[in-house]
Formats: sequence, C-alpha cells, structure tokens
Amino acid sequence: MSRVGSGEAKVVWTPPASGPNSQNIWAPELHFLDGKWYLYYTAGSSGDLGTQRSFVLENPSPDPLQGTWTDKGRIYHPTENFWAIDASVFEHNAKRYLIWSGYSRASDITQQIYICEMANPWTLTGPRMLLSSPEFAWETIGSGGDFRR
Repeated sequence: MSRVGSGEAKVVWTPPASGPNSQNIWAPELHFLDGKWYLYYTAGSSGDLGTQRSFVLENPSPDPLQGTWTDKGRIYHPTENFWAIDASVFEHNAKRYLIWSGYSRASDITQQIYICEMANPWTLTGPRMLLSSPEFAWETIGSGGDFRR
C-alpha cells in the first residue's frame, strides 16, 4: 500500500519569470549524491517546446525538505547543446553518468537516448554517446510531426 499521497507537499524552488528555465517544467528527479541532494528537471524558455533543456538544483541539507536549494543551471555539453529532456543519473563502476532523451542536432527532431559521463552532479565531461535511436515502426509513430509546435 502506497502512502505517497499523504506525504508533505513542499515548494523547494520557484522558476524565474523569464529565462531558459522559466516555462514548461516537468520530469523532476531527486538524487542524493556526494552528501547533497540534487533535483534534475526539464524546462524551457517559452511555449516553444524546442527550447526544452535539462537543469539541476542542489541542496546540502541532509533533509531535502529543509535547507536552501541552489540553481546549478543547465546541465549540458557545450559543443552538443541541443534539445534534452527527462534526465536521470546513475553510477556504474565508480563513475557517474547522465542519461537523457535528446536530438542529434538542432535540425533533427528525432528523439534519441544519450549518455555522458559526469565530472560532478552538474557538469558533463567527455562527448555524449548515442545509446538508442528509434528504428522500428512502433517507435516512430508520430515522429514525422514537429513536436515543437
């Protein structure tokens, strides 16, 4: 039996009135890494969903409902800064990785799954690597339309 609905509701961050993470906020994920809490989320700068990127907040409190959440900004690789949503973090063989759904380039709206090693909970290091791309008919249904409209 789940009691998730009876838990305390708490606003830990309010988006800015404008800017790259002010609109269309979704997919929050909470992770405890290196003794701090990190909240990864997707956001954009306008109603144009093509502006969606991944961002991260940090809180050093042992309790994520206490303390102060600091905006660490957008999490991206500077030479591969394209549409990126639904980020998640995992560790394997003592290395940390970010995995997300994104575009290969600005002109291609095909969603693909990428992975990149992390230098710390808010910084990617090395190139992003393609893990998965849609290839079967059931994976490409609806992919002909421009999701950003």
